[in-house]
Amino acid sequence: MSFVSLAKEFNDSKKVVIDATFIFDYMPLAPENFVKVYLAAFAFANNKGATLDEISAKLDLEYQKILDAFKFWEQKGLVEITYEPLNITFNKIAPISKQVLKFDKAKYQSFNEQLHRIINGRQISLTEYNEYYTLMEGYGLEESALLNIIGYCKRLKKDDNINHRYIIAVAYDFIEKGYRTFESVNEHIEKTVLYETDLIDIYKALKIKKIPDYLDKQLIIKWKNEFGFTIGLILDIAKLFTKNTKGKISVDKFDTELTLYNKHRLTTLDKIEEFVTKKIANIALAKEFTTILGIFEPYEWAVKMYFEPWLKLGFSSDVLLAIANNCRELPYYQRSLKSIADKFIIPFANEKQFSVEEIEKFFANEKESKKEEQKNKKSKNSKADNSAVAKEGNKNFVSRDLSSEELNSMFERINDDDL
Repeated sequence: MSFVSLAKEFNDSKKVVIDATFIFDYMPLAPENFVKVYLAAFAFANNKGATLDEISAKLDLEYQKILDAFKFWEQKGLVEITYEPLNITFNKIAPISKQVLKFDKAKYQSFNEQLHRIINGRQISLTEYNEYYTLMEGYGLEESALLNIIGYCKRLKKDDNINHRYIIAVAYDFIEKGYRTFESVNEHIEKTVLYETDLIDIYKALKIKKIPDYLDKQLIIKWKNEFGFTIGLILDIAKLFTKNTKGKISVDKFDTELTLYNKHRLTTLDKIEEFVTKKIANIALAKEFTTILGIFEPYEWAVKMYFEPWLKLGFSSDVLLAIANNCRELPYYQRSLKSIADKFIIPFANEKQFSVEEIEKFFANEKESKKEEQKNKKSKNSKADNSAVAKEGNKNFVSRDLSSEELNSMFERINDDDL
């Protein structure tokens, strides 16, 4: 039995329509998995519904995490939860500014006073208060733990006007990692601080002029603990990345690159340099190949989808460029990478034609065959034209053999004046 449904305000439709208010007001403040749960369950509710098991399997999340997500959205007023049996009803979305959340202000008087001492450079809005209360009441984050997080964020940013959205994002990261008590939060902060010097050195190597924040520090923890990279290797990779990257460098781009190396199980600088050299060469090949053909494809995408598979089949760069040069005169619609793959690459691979000589011979024979075909076609057309002219010019003439008597009779009828 489905445990998700829509309030009656929603119309029956197979399309999933997400209110922009959700995207602009609620999504930026929510943990990523909570957003996934909301969107997936909302989509199921729009269709045929779903069981908790189905949503758990689809998102690869445990039941408790899914329920935590719904409790979060219930605090926001976006869903209503009923138990026995469990059912989630999605409500119409209202802007945060119009949401009325009931909290006992007296309960948080001490918290509010300490909050004002930490954030003393600006006014604290009702929305911000409600966000903090939700963290404590909805997720069991201890009051002292939250104040510790807020103070830590302020120290990181070195800003008395620290933006509350940043604080909320950091707090949710602590919650997702299971740090909800003052002791666990403090211990995690101390471990994170240990990486601060390393991260500053990495920023210098990447030539990033920015103060590292908490979320950046979580990346270095991932690089060292999950990927098993040493700080020395990370710094060497940073220098290599800076050298080979065009455009603006960011820590997120660097993280994407390190994630790629980890995926390919590259754990030494030599192997990484070899991988990068190969990657650069393949991009250059894709660029030259498509330039010859006069087409455009995103180079990294083209490498992944076409050139890497072609090279694995046994084609060299020279052979692929020879194919491109011989296909440059084809009609435009026949010069796409897919068309080249279907018409030439796969047949060549099946015939094990992997040398430039074999490729050039194939295209030379193709050209010769076409010339011969055109020549025969031209000759055939010429004969047909001559036959048509002859037939048109002699349409009243009947051809037959004449006997000697018939010839003599014909000449006797011709007068000398006719000659």
